[in-house]
Amino acid sequence: MSKEAIPDDDDQTAFDNPWSSEPPRSSITTRPSSVPGPSHVSQTHLQRQQSSHSDHESSNPTEEPPAYTGPSVQPEPTLPTPSASSIPGMPNLDFSKYQIPESKLSDDRVTLTTTLSVLSSDPRVLERMIKEQAALPPKPLIRIRGSHTDFGAKQVVDFDLRLNMIRYFIPARENWNYIKLKTQAKTGKSSGEQLADWCKRYCKDNNTIKSFALNREVINWNTDYIEGRIRSLLASVSYRGHVDITFPVTHSQVIVHSAPKMNRLFNSLLSAVVDNKKYEVIRAYWPYATLAPDAAGSTQSNAPRKCAVQSEETWWRDWQGAIRYAVLLKRRGWVTLEDQMEFAMGPQPVLNEKIRDWGLEGHP
Repeated sequence: MSKEAIPDDDDQTAFDNPWSSEPPRSSITTRPSSVPGPSHVSQTHLQRQQSSHSDHESSNPTEEPPAYTGPSVQPEPTLPTPSASSIPGMPNLDFSKYQIPESKLSDDRVTLTTTLSVLSSDPRVLERMIKEQAALPPKPLIRIRGSHTDFGAKQVVDFDLRLNMIRYFIPARENWNYIKLKTQAKTGKSSGEQLADWCKRYCKDNNTIKSFALNREVINWNTDYIEGRIRSLLASVSYRGHVDITFPVTHSQVIVHSAPKMNRLFNSLLSAVVDNKKYEVIRAYWPYATLAPDAAGSTQSNAPRKCAVQSEETWWRDWQGAIRYAVLLKRRGWVTLEDQMEFAMGPQPVLNEKIRDWGLEGHP
């Protein structure tokens, strides 16, 4: 992980609608109008039926009741997407902002590429979109995978765990994230003005194929400490297989691409012979802490190291039980708060003492 101290200032701006070519308006919070839900519609419909039926009975008391025709088909009211901040345990983020029109996420979920034409023609729209995306964190993960080969030389996956760490890069009260731009000639302009200049240069560029990239990066995260704790835990449960511990970061790049509006085959052929003019000028940093620890685990200076949410040591105390629980159950998938609850509520899985070591090469 990159190691950097956090600067005192940052450059973040929120916008109402980044896809509009109109100038940004002041941020206004509006409450959605009240829409009757299904229960309200059903109750009103029932009252009308009862009233109509009552009138019918009073005027024609000897007639049979009307035949049942089934419920009337009415469109359900559109329900708003709940805000992430209203879901307990979720970070205070509007996840819908990760979605950009005319975009595609790579198979490894690292790069989002959009070909929305207005982003390559209107520098104001491009600037607003880049600033909005820079204010969204990447998604850092911990992946723990244990495997071995059996006596038939076939690989056996013993466990494959993932933990989502995004919430530990989002402080509750203050923003720690900041951006850095590729330096130009000293003009005395602020970073916001420099970004506007880069967006203008990109949109005015007449190159046939061009792209503008935003990179998101997590820094000051002591992954060495976490990896060491995990390996010690696996040794304590007598696991002897091959262990891979990685820290992938998804949603870490947004690319605006201005490929010609032709078929994919032509675009592929054109890309092979025409250089892609790349504008990789902005990087957004998301710190785990104010300072990065050195190899020994101490900070690089005498200043106290402050974490955005909690220290790596505290995180490990909170999660080591759930990770051990998932390893012994040979789980594949996400380790979540549900695993913490299951671990706390017990009973705990017990390692079979007859098999002192597991995950050995040449064993089933």
